[in-house]
Amino acid sequence: MNRLDVYKKLNRLGKAWLLLCCVVLSVVTHADGMGPYGALVESVASLPSAEIVKLGDLCVRNRNKEKALAYYIMVSNRTKERWDEDEMEHVSDASMKAGNIYYWSGSYAIALKFYVNGLKICDGSKEKKRIMEYYKCIGNVYCMFKEYEKALDYYRKGLSLADKYPDKFSLLALLNNCCYVNILLGNTQDAKEYYRRMQRTDDRNNVGFPFLIRFNLALIKASEGRYGEAVDMQKRLAVYAHRHKLAPNYECSALEEVYKAYFRMNEYDSTLHYVDRCWQTAEREGLRHMYSEAFGMMSAVYLKKGEIQKAQYYKTKYLSLKDSIFNRREFEMAKNQQFMYEMDKINQAITDLQHKNEKSRQVIIYQRVLIGSVLLTALVVSLLLLFVHRQKKRLIKNYRNLYLVNRKLAESHRHADATQQQYREELNERNERISMLTEQLERMGGGDGKVPAGQEETGKTKCYTGNLTGEQSQSLADAIENVMKNTIEYCREDFSLALLAEIVDSNTKYVSQVINETFGKSFNTYVNEYRIQMACMRLSDVEEYENYTIRAIGESVGFKSPTTFIGMFRKQYGITPSVYRKMAKNHFLH
Repeated sequence: MNRLDVYKKLNRLGKAWLLLCCVVLSVVTHADGMGPYGALVESVASLPSAEIVKLGDLCVRNRNKEKALAYYIMVSNRTKERWDEDEMEHVSDASMKAGNIYYWSGSYAIALKFYVNGLKICDGSKEKKRIMEYYKCIGNVYCMFKEYEKALDYYRKGLSLADKYPDKFSLLALLNNCCYVNILLGNTQDAKEYYRRMQRTDDRNNVGFPFLIRFNLALIKASEGRYGEAVDMQKRLAVYAHRHKLAPNYECSALEEVYKAYFRMNEYDSTLHYVDRCWQTAEREGLRHMYSEAFGMMSAVYLKKGEIQKAQYYKTKYLSLKDSIFNRREFEMAKNQQFMYEMDKINQAITDLQHKNEKSRQVIIYQRVLIGSVLLTALVVSLLLLFVHRQKKRLIKNYRNLYLVNRKLAESHRHADATQQQYREELNERNERISMLTEQLERMGGGDGKVPAGQEETGKTKCYTGNLTGEQSQSLADAIENVMKNTIEYCREDFSLALLAEIVDSNTKYVSQVINETFGKSFNTYVNEYRIQMACMRLSDVEEYENYTIRAIGESVGFKSPTTFIGMFRKQYGITPSVYRKMAKNHFLH
């Protein structure tokens, strides 16, 4: 059988298939009870859509596509009365599957009608499970009619929904198609970007994923003129597709790219060899558009070889078969249907926008009042914040001044204490000299050396038992002050009046009396002032006491309660310990 006979037989089969599809569509649509499918429709008309779709799926698995098509069309033509989400999903599913049967049989215009109808239903549902797949299928139909820009537009629409309605399988297919169409349009850089996005999907569970990745890489190599590398990859991909039993269009696509690359390399015998392989596979699997392209390539090869008669022969066959497959009239009708749907969507969007604008106009006055109130409130708050800020600055300035005053006062106290200590030492030296001179006078005057009555031996503080004389009171006061200024006994938590009396070798009555009369303070006040002074020194000591907490500083100077410590500190210095420490730290840094 020569190629012409094969083509005639193929053309007859194609026409018979189209006629059968039209009959099925007519029978299912009118359901007049005539013919085998009329009885089929009547037998399942009362079943739920989900069960009818399952019957269609079973027919597809049994390779009875005509019967499956009848089931799918029946569901897709159901009216919209009382549709819920599940029903919309089943009708959309049926439209998709009917469109796929028409698509793979070469009836692309009819397939587009079902895809557009299914897209309407899917777009009206809440979940929109197959929305990306519909945009992919519609783009595929435009691609078959070589309207690549339009096809790419639909692929991109599908990709734009990937985050909102995730569908990993459709995402991979859309990226693959975008890469392929950009190659056809000569946009190699865009194709590479889609190729990189495909790699990031990493769908290792899909046996077709490695094929698609390498297939697009081979396309990119071919677009860059690296035909030898592309041919080797496509040959291996054809073997891979056959071995892993991928869909027939995978193997045919690889073979098609092989003969196209050989044609560009001017290796016409190899081109014809792989055209023949692709044509046989496409014929066996019913991929009509692929074997129509094979006729077109054969015409081009024979034209290059100078065999004009053969070239014209195959070109005539190519054009005839192409006209039978690509029905432009039906395609334009389907495009118009799709255009009307898109216009309806735009009109609906405009209507929704008008409603929103109307609603906005109704609340505009309220919004203005609200905005005015907010601005007024913001102004008042800003003024308050400005006032608070200024007050805070003043407070910080006052704190700083208070800190500096207290610091100078503390330094003055220390200086006065040092001076007083110096004077006391000088006085003691003079007293010692006076004592020595007195003893010398007594020895010279023949004194008996007896100590006057009422006095004890010098060198030891007296433990008074009667009322204190002025000299005794001053002596005890000096002893107390010496303990408070030259020791840190008062920093002990157990420091008490009794302990101080024991240290100065006196009793609590006289110690309390001397503190009250000489210093004009109670014992607690007197001790706490020394403790607060020591706390100030430690708060100012940034290097040694920087890591101490306020509580730890208070405990280190004898305060058991941090509340008491803070209260006493604030009472004595007018600021809290934390503010004092902050001011001391800033003073130290500057």
